[in-house]
Amino acid sequence: MDAARAYGATHAASADWASAADGYATAARLLPTVAGLELGTSSREASLRAWAGLASDCAASLLSADRTERAVEALELGRAVLWSQQLTLRSDAARLNDRAPALAARLRAVQALLDRRAADLPELIAATSPGR
Repeated sequence: MDAARAYGATHAASADWASAADGYATAARLLPTVAGLELGTSSREASLRAWAGLASDCAASLLSADRTERAVEALELGRAVLWSQQLTLRSDAARLNDRAPALAARLRAVQALLDRRAADLPELIAATSPGR
């Protein structure tokens, strides 16, 4: 991703908009990989913050290269990474709720605790122990 973004920036500096757009678009397509579902929400958000402006740079280069429709797609791609992950997670949770409501409720409780600060770890351990 770093190389693709640098490629885009180098070509943008020389007003080679088509090449700049290609570099930025390559990096933008990889955004979901730096914010994988194996990471917690705050880690995914932090990973994406490191790439702030990438989708905008891509869209600007695409506009300058007269690729208007692709510019809109680039902006949507950057904006949609976390949203699409949330939809995936919610649909999985909905299926679990349909099949095992008690387990789904426990999962929601654990997720809520995980979203809290690490200082709440003892409460999390107690809440998820088998005897509870």
